[in-house]
Amino acid sequence: MQAQLAVIAAAETAIANPAYQERVLRYAPESARFPAKAHGVFVGYDFHLSPDGPKLIEINSTPAAGC
Repeated sequence: MQAQLAVIAAAETAIANPAYQERVLRYAPESARFPAKAHGVFVGYDFHLSPDGPKLIEINSTPAAGC
């Protein structure tokens, strides 16, 4: 659990970095270039367990079907 929390904290720190945001938004469509009012409601971190510990395989930012 601690390893997963550390990975999530690192990802959220990177995402909040203005230099990262600027670089990513260079490739984003114009519709993505607005200040978000909410951090997110349905953000999920998908980990797979491995012999070396949990591995983040994707960050989901859309609700799953059936939620």
